[in-house]
Amino acid sequence: MSLVESEVSVNGGHMKTCTRCNTVKPISDFTKRSASKDGHTSACTHCLKHQKRIDYLCEPEKTMERVKKNTKLRCAQDPVYRRAWGQWKYARELGRIPSWVKFSRDLLPKYRELLTTFPNMSIDHIIPLQGKTVCGLHVPSNLQALPFSDNSSKGASFHPDLLALYDL
Repeated sequence: MSLVESEVSVNGGHMKTCTRCNTVKPISDFTKRSASKDGHTSACTHCLKHQKRIDYLCEPEKTMERVKKNTKLRCAQDPVYRRAWGQWKYARELGRIPSWVKFSRDLLPKYRELLTTFPNMSIDHIIPLQGKTVCGLHVPSNLQALPFSDNSSKGASFHPDLLALYDL
C-alpha cells in the first residue's frame, strides 16, 4: 500500500490507515514522527501502546532497563529535566506524590515554565514536603520560584498566615 492509498482526505480532515489494525483513523490518532514521509507513525497510538504493554509483560526487566537508560540520557542532555527528575525521586522516597500526578504531564511542564521565566532561581515548595507543623505534596500548584538565598533561609518552615498570598 502506498502513501497515497494509506492517507485519505475526508471532509477536509486527513485520515490514515493504521498498518497494524488496518483501521482508517483521523491523523490525530497517530504520533508525530519526523522521519516518516507524512510526518506521522505508521501505527496508531492505540496499537503502539498495546505493543508496549505486551513488551513489558513479556520482559519487564528489559523494559525497565531501557527506561532507566533513556532517563539517564535525558538527564545528561537536559538540565531542567535533571532538576525536575531529582526532585521527583526525592518526593517519591518521602511518599509525597499523589497517584494522580504524572511526572511528564504535570510536573515537568511546571518546572520548564518556572525555570524559563525565572532562570537563576531555585524551585521551592510553598508548603514544605517535610515541615514541622504541616507537610505538603509534590504537585504543580505547590511549586514556586525563589531566589536561592530566600529558599535557603526559609528551609522547611511554613507560615500559615502567608498562605493567603498564594492561589492554591
